[in-house]
Amino acid sequence: VAPVAGDDVTMTGTGTCTITGTSGSPDACRSIVCTLFTGTLAMGSGTQLNIGDGTAGATTFVAGMTFNPNATSKLKFVSTTTGNNITPGGKVFAIVEFDGVGGEWTLQGSYQANVTAGSGTILTNGSFITNSQAVTSSLSSSNSNTRSLTLGTTTWAMSTASGTTWDIGTSTGMTLSAASSTITTTGTTTARTFAGGGLTYGAFSCTTTTSGSVTFTGANTFANLTLSCGSNATSSYLFGANQTVSGTLTSNGNAVQNRTFLKSTVKGTARTLTVATVTVTNIDFQDITGAGASGWNLSAVTGGSGNCGGNSGITFNTPKNCYMKTGVNVNETASNWYTTSGGSTPIDPVIPMVQDTAIFDANSITAGSIVITQGRTRTCAHNWTGVTNTPDWAKGTVCAFYGAITMVAGMTNSGTSAYTYDGRSASNFTTAGLTWTNPLTIDAVNGVGSLVQVDNITSSSTLTVTSGTMDALTNLKTGAWTGAVIANGGTYSLGGNSTCTTSIQINTSGTIALSSYTLTASSTGTYQGGTVTGTGTLAHTAGMTFSGTGVTLNALSNTFTCTTFLLNGSGSTYNVKTITGSDSFTATTGTLNHTGTITSNSSALIVPAGAGATACNPMRGFL
Repeated sequence: VAPVAGDDVTMTGTGTCTITGTSGSPDACRSIVCTLFTGTLAMGSGTQLNIGDGTAGATTFVAGMTFNPNATSKLKFVSTTTGNNITPGGKVFAIVEFDGVGGEWTLQGSYQANVTAGSGTILTNGSFITNSQAVTSSLSSSNSNTRSLTLGTTTWAMSTASGTTWDIGTSTGMTLSAASSTITTTGTTTARTFAGGGLTYGAFSCTTTTSGSVTFTGANTFANLTLSCGSNATSSYLFGANQTVSGTLTSNGNAVQNRTFLKSTVKGTARTLTVATVTVTNIDFQDITGAGASGWNLSAVTGGSGNCGGNSGITFNTPKNCYMKTGVNVNETASNWYTTSGGSTPIDPVIPMVQDTAIFDANSITAGSIVITQGRTRTCAHNWTGVTNTPDWAKGTVCAFYGAITMVAGMTNSGTSAYTYDGRSASNFTTAGLTWTNPLTIDAVNGVGSLVQVDNITSSSTLTVTSGTMDALTNLKTGAWTGAVIANGGTYSLGGNSTCTTSIQINTSGTIALSSYTLTASSTGTYQGGTVTGTGTLAHTAGMTFSGTGVTLNALSNTFTCTTFLLNGSGSTYNVKTITGSDSFTATTGTLNHTGTITSNSSALIVPAGAGATACNPMRGFL
């Protein structure tokens, strides 16, 4: 006979016992003791065992038994009384949920459950006391119920799992006692989040992050915070709120080229780190305000301190000129940098910081056919003025750059990895008639960062403006892009008639500032909201689509030309001046307002009102 919720289960002997209940109809007992059991307790996929009632809820597993849970199975502790001990017996659990109002559970040994975000340890109601035992699991307890978590001196390990592996994002009703505990997470190639809920913790340590990231949400307080990285150049730590460290912030990069990166989750919105003591090496910062007794003077730390913009309260290495000198192929991460042109005194640190300027002049390249490989994920301004022997600049690493780029005719450039301008000022961009080979993204802060064209650009790839400005207007320059021109959230400001061989794309918060010029695309243009300014023209030698859901496009002074036109934006409004040249006009859904005319190359303009669509609403005239 299967036990029911009020039964105390004592397992003895050998054999296999299989839990078959599910979340909708779980197996149940008041307590379970396996002290004399040497068999196997199995739980299949999606099965659930509820343990506890209003009087008890103890669980004892032992080393001599076998526990075989499927990763999706759940032990759910539902007792509503205190004094319930859990003895894991060295067994590895799958999903464990504590959900008894007024219930209390205390570990009597080390404990391990799933580390998958949301599918490890779930604290819904009641009190979980780790009793200073070692724990390996994710934690999910983002709710407003009355509950408590008491860690003592526990070391809680979250392993390599991705996602929100510690989740007290909603901390209402939570009492956390963790001041003497340590929470650790180890290396990963994915993103994970520590949602601390603005509570107070002991030590948090992540020392082997590879190419992934850790994001902190909630204005948390830590006794000590250790954030370092492994032998990689792409890991980062992000802060969604201010953090306080009452002891030491330790953040050590693996090497001068493999650097830790501390930054805000929102570009241009600074987060304050209030820290008693700062111990760092090989480190870069962006949008971080340093505060506290530490003083934040990082100008002499080992490996240097990189200023990626938006920081305050921190003293960084002073920006300097760094002169390359080599007679062989070399990566920019190598120690070929000197304090003067053709000099012999190496810079310190041995490679340029992001706030420095890398200079390649007449004394830099001492032989022909030299390849300079840009191998850093965050790099500085580059100035090739005066370089000789026609070197090739090989840009083969996905990279963010923080200053001006000045190329010259007496060099070549290669590479197709994405390059992103992430500076916080106006930086010049000079191609000297060379074809820029990399996809180029502008992701600086709107109204702060801009990349200024010094000459006309020919690119074999795409331009994407995410934030900030691609400024061709200041010097009245043109762009010829062999990919798309995409305005996601920043502004592309034209300074002459320009082209792209694929499509023009404007998304919800993107802007293309045409002035009086024309931007011509060879493929279908896609407009999902955004803004077009000036009086210029967006010309399409192919089709054009107004799409998106619930968006608005404002282009009341602009003309659009195309061969076919599709209005297909549910709940969206598109305000334009003129559309001309369309051989077909199809309205599926959305509203098109125009102040000028809608004309067609065909014998009759086709403006059907499709299901849910609003045909043209002329603000002035309709042809």
